[in-house]
Amino acid sequence: MDKKHFLELFNFSTIPYSAKWFYIEPGEGKPFYDDLDAYVNWCVENNIDIEYHFVTGYVPEWLKAKTQEETQQLLLKHSNELIDRYGDKIHHWQVINEKHLLNESIAAFKLFRKRLPSAKLGISDCARFYSPQKVGSQKRFDDLTRGMKEVRWLRDQGVELDFFAFHAHRPFGLWADFRVLYETLDAFEKEGLRIHISEFGIHEVLNIEGDVREGQWDAELQGEYYQMIFSTMFSHPAVDVINMWGMSANTWMGGSGLVGKAGKAKPAFYVLRDLIHKKWHTRKEGILPLNGKINCRAFYGDYLLQVELADGKSLNIPLKHSRDMATSLIFYIDLATARLLQ
Repeated sequence: MDKKHFLELFNFSTIPYSAKWFYIEPGEGKPFYDDLDAYVNWCVENNIDIEYHFVTGYVPEWLKAKTQEETQQLLLKHSNELIDRYGDKIHHWQVINEKHLLNESIAAFKLFRKRLPSAKLGISDCARFYSPQKVGSQKRFDDLTRGMKEVRWLRDQGVELDFFAFHAHRPFGLWADFRVLYETLDAFEKEGLRIHISEFGIHEVLNIEGDVREGQWDAELQGEYYQMIFSTMFSHPAVDVINMWGMSANTWMGGSGLVGKAGKAKPAFYVLRDLIHKKWHTRKEGILPLNGKINCRAFYGDYLLQVELADGKSLNIPLKHSRDMATSLIFYIDLATARLLQ
């Protein structure tokens, strides 16, 4: 990962490879956590929120020889070890990916709920924003909303999910119709789920796929598209996370990163930097009127409220604006202690 460029843009990371079970425990009973520890610790040190990708997912070869009952017990053991090691550091957990160990996962979900009651739990699958199937058909709905059947099946087993994580990278090279994007996001929102875009990226060197545009991708078109699709995904009320599936030139999706082979930022990097730090930030300045009220529409996030008094003193209070907060906030100035109180 290109850490310097990452920190210029993002405050959230979905662990890409070192969290996969086959990587952690290639030999039964011989776990290897060094790479994952380094990843998690770096994120914590830099105030990066983490999504675990994923608890089941791709399993070790040795597990495939086990019975279903043995597999379930080993999955619980694996889950307990992860909770012991990272439970206070990771707040979002993809428990299963693409139906891997779906039947065995019920007990694991219950374990996570019991041991980490404040954690957000979800599943991931290759839901997408394009289908060649007939508009209005069940085949098209199933193609776009891959993972929906598992969401509903888990609910029938008593497992309530907090979020669904879209892979959102297929078909490779897609220039999405944003109406279809909203249609797909809406379908999961109707299930009562928050949405994470967990593996987004566009190959820079492929032909453009889909019904919107023709031609071949290049760095400039990639930047243009990233600006539009990030803005569209960000605008949807159920979307909480948009995660790039690789920053640098060396990713599994060739050319999808924001940094080129020479370590130079690509146009898409500057597009996202402008979106994140300018268009999606709220800054409000003004002189407090006699009624003491200032109105402001603000994005959700962390803020610093600063008040400069007539005598030159400056008072500061950090605050968090979230969807569960009241729309009106009242602050008081304690002149005796020169503090701003909420």
